[in-house]
Amino acid sequence: MTVKMQHYVPRSYLRKFAISGTERLFCYNLRTGKVINADIGNIGGEQHFYDFNAPNQPFEEYLEAIESSISKIYRAILIEETVARLSPNEREQIAIFLIVQFSRTRHFREFIKDWTKANRDGLLGSNPSSNDEEFISNIIRSGNQELEIKGIQKTVIMRLISDLTPLVLRMKWIIFKNQTRDPFITSDNPISMFIPKEFPGSTMVGFERKGIQIYFPLNPSLCLCICDPTSYDQQGLMQISEPQEIDFINGLQVNSANRHVFSSEGDFSIIRRMKANQ
Repeated sequence: MTVKMQHYVPRSYLRKFAISGTERLFCYNLRTGKVINADIGNIGGEQHFYDFNAPNQPFEEYLEAIESSISKIYRAILIEETVARLSPNEREQIAIFLIVQFSRTRHFREFIKDWTKANRDGLLGSNPSSNDEEFISNIIRSGNQELEIKGIQKTVIMRLISDLTPLVLRMKWIIFKNQTRDPFITSDNPISMFIPKEFPGSTMVGFERKGIQIYFPLNPSLCLCICDPTSYDQQGLMQISEPQEIDFINGLQVNSANRHVFSSEGDFSIIRRMKANQ
C-alpha cells in the first residue's frame, strides 16, 4: 500500500518551527495571501509525491533514513549552537541531508521540468558518455510526464549527493544566532542561496559559484550558513542583533519558496515589506 502524504520538507524539521507545545505552525500561502494554522502533517509535501506505482516505496524509506541519521546531530547543533564540534562523519551526514533537502522539493522538480523543456533539442543531438546515456534517454523520453520526472529527480538527487558532498565539506560553515524579536522563518523550499552583486555572474546561483552563500534556518533562533571559503572570513557563531539582517535571511526564504512560507508566529509582515519595496 502506497504512502499518501509524502513530505519533501520533513516533519521532524517542521517541528522545529511549530507553535510551542503543538504539532502546528503558521503557514502563509504566497498565491492567495492567506494565513492558516496548519498541522505539520498536512504541509511541506504532496500526496504520492515519490510514488512510482509500486507496492512499496524504497526511495521514501531512503529519505527517511537520511532524516533519522542526522536527528541526534541536529539536536546537538541546536543545544551547543555550533558546528565546530562535529566529527568528519557527522559533518558529512549533515552535508548529505542538506543536498537531499535542496533537491527533493516540488520547487526543484519544477526546475527539472523547465530545464528539460529548454534542453531537449540539445540533448537529442548530444553524444553522451556511456554513464550518461540512460539518464539523458530518460529526459528525452519523459516529455515532462510527472512519473518520468519523478524518476529523473531521484537520479539527480543521487548524483548530487556524489558530486556536491565533497564541495559542501570544503565550504565554510557558520551559525547565525538571532538576537532580535523577529524569528527566522522557513518554507517549502528551505535551502536558499545568495551571491552579492560584487561577484561575477551573481544572478546564476549554485553550490560551486564564487561568492555563494547558502542558508538553512535550523529553528526560529538559529540559521546555518554555508559559504564559499575563498570569499569570506567569518566563521563559528555570529550574533545577529539588527532586524534588517533577519529580514534579509527571511526574505531569501520567501523568494525561494514554491508556495508556502512557515513560521512559529503568525506575523508575516516581512512579505508585506518585500512587496512594498518591489
